[in-house]
Amino acid sequence: MKNAAIYAYQASPEKNGLEKQIENCKKYCLDNSLTVIAVYQEEVGNRKERARLLKSAKAGEFQVVVVRDYSRFSRDVAEFSIVIFQLQESGIDIQTIQKLP
Repeated sequence: MKNAAIYAYQASPEKNGLEKQIENCKKYCLDNSLTVIAVYQEEVGNRKERARLLKSAKAGEFQVVVVRDYSRFSRDVAEFSIVIFQLQESGIDIQTIQKLP
């Protein structure tokens, strides 16, 4: 089994939004034989947890990041590209629970 980190980000004040993302990601991990070792969660305007996630990825603490969809990392294309590059450079597999059509 591979170790996984979950990243959840909520850009709007949706009730139970973070909890629902995390619950769905945990179910995905269970269904795909991934061991959740960390959950990083944050709300609008705060990206400190994403920075912690990247630091932990670089340290090799997990092999997989599970996220609801790619937009959770960033909706800014340049910023998104940097985050994805940093994860891939650390050898991290990124898995989304919502597949593209």
